[in-house]
Amino acid sequence: MPNYVRNLIRVVDGDIQAVADFMKSENYDFDFNRLIPMPPSMVELRAKYNGISNLSKLGFEYWYNPSQRCKKEKYAIIDKIKERGYDLRETLREGLDRLYVYADCGYWNSLEWAVAKWGTKCNAFDVDIQTADSTIFFNTAWSAPIPIYKALAKQFPTHAISVKYYDEGGFFAGYCNIKDGDELGEDYECESDKGKEIINEIKEYIMEAAACNKASALADEATKTSRATYEEVRQACIDAIQWQHEQD
Repeated sequence: MPNYVRNLIRVVDGDIQAVADFMKSENYDFDFNRLIPMPPSMVELRAKYNGISNLSKLGFEYWYNPSQRCKKEKYAIIDKIKERGYDLRETLREGLDRLYVYADCGYWNSLEWAVAKWGTKCNAFDVDIQTADSTIFFNTAWSAPIPIYKALAKQFPTHAISVKYYDEGGFFAGYCNIKDGDELGEDYECESDKGKEIINEIKEYIMEAAACNKASALADEATKTSRATYEEVRQACIDAIQWQHEQD
């Protein structure tokens, strides 16, 4: 399981709804493809094959021929395929599919493409958009999507946007300030004063959002029937506050 990187975007000057609407897609609330789209050939490949494996790597290596790979090398790859018990025809078929995609976009699998183009291996997840607070929160895997923030600056050149992020594993924290179509940022050690400041700000946001969601859920539960009273709703809010304190 990867380390999560917590990302908090704050629209300081501009229209948060415009940003949220632009980034939303059919499948994602905050879709990196809206700024840096994955090539259709790679999308089709990812849908056809579930992830990458030694099988897919060997199949690609058989067809990939950067230095006029000789027959002896190809036979050696076939031997590896058979030694590992993979179906030869299936392996070579997948490898050829990956070769075509490599010729189209320079990458033979979606993970390497995403890391190179988005700065992280997969799309945003656990997205939480609070238009009233002009904030967008989401998680990424292992690293912050810096290329996405640079593209966001170009897409919204009249907006002033503050981005802060940190790695839950304690390896880094950082920020990006977006203004006038440009992006300026820096990473820090988590134990540095600036790193701690960034981490505390994002953690405070997460706790407030969690408490808000918990209170909303408890209030919904309390008001499910017409018999709910003011006191029951009040108690639901008290329970939410108590729940938040227990998380600290």
